[in-house]
Amino acid sequence: MKKEYLIGGIRLLVHNDNFPLRENEYFARFQASEDCASFGEPIEYTFTPCDLMAYADTPILAYNGTYELRKTASGPLMICHWGANRLAYGLWMNELLEGNVVHCLFSPSMDEPRPPTMTRFFSTMGLHSKFLQRGAIIFHGSYVEVDGSAVIFAGQSGAGKSTQAALWENCGRGRIINGDRLLLRQVDGRWYAFGYPCCGSSNICLNVSLPVKAIVFLQKGLQSRVLPVTPAARIRGLLLGAQVFSWVDAETSMVYQLAQSICEQVPIVTLSATPDMQAVEALGRYLESI
Repeated sequence: MKKEYLIGGIRLLVHNDNFPLRENEYFARFQASEDCASFGEPIEYTFTPCDLMAYADTPILAYNGTYELRKTASGPLMICHWGANRLAYGLWMNELLEGNVVHCLFSPSMDEPRPPTMTRFFSTMGLHSKFLQRGAIIFHGSYVEVDGSAVIFAGQSGAGKSTQAALWENCGRGRIINGDRLLLRQVDGRWYAFGYPCCGSSNICLNVSLPVKAIVFLQKGLQSRVLPVTPAARIRGLLLGAQVFSWVDAETSMVYQLAQSICEQVPIVTLSATPDMQAVEALGRYLESI
């Protein structure tokens, strides 16, 4: 079975004949409904069964609890975990970092007890690398539509991204497009936010693209006020929010270059925020002024 998706104007072609990968409701919203040839060559993921236990004793180059990077005679191999299956599926890093086609290897036991969803799979299997090669960043933040533009709440876990997004929606001044993640990409010289088929635990995921009005770094405060951000802090905040393999220097360099462009074109501020309407009013006044 072959399915094509269109995410942020980028084609994703999934050849799912062998692998028990489930299309969930979020990915279904991005399924291409027309001929997408005008959007260029697709990113292609294909699947081949493989006994990944054959690589269980190879040296580990990197590890984060979700995946492990293994040194093999054929080059670096990234292997991901799924449930009790520690060596569930993987891919060759050289294919991930070059070209348009990725041949994924998977353990034949992946259908036990339940196969992963496409959202879970592509959250760990390097799709961000392919998007970076097309000039797009997968960014962690709450994406809210305000007056026909995108306002992005960013910051560390617990900073209040979901709270601030919900305040805007609950008072009728905004609509949450994605509660956890979005795609940032430049189109015709302007930065846009695109819906993305992963949304963390927010369960809010819409396929909507809008020009970016502002990026708002959040910090908790005793009163709500909008504060300027130094150029260095803007870059640092964007790098922290971008999905990237930190051990791949080329990816860090690409994100840095894209972040510089965003800083030049998109207003970026800090909102020292209280968890109430005071924060909405403070940010609202700023948005009206730009």
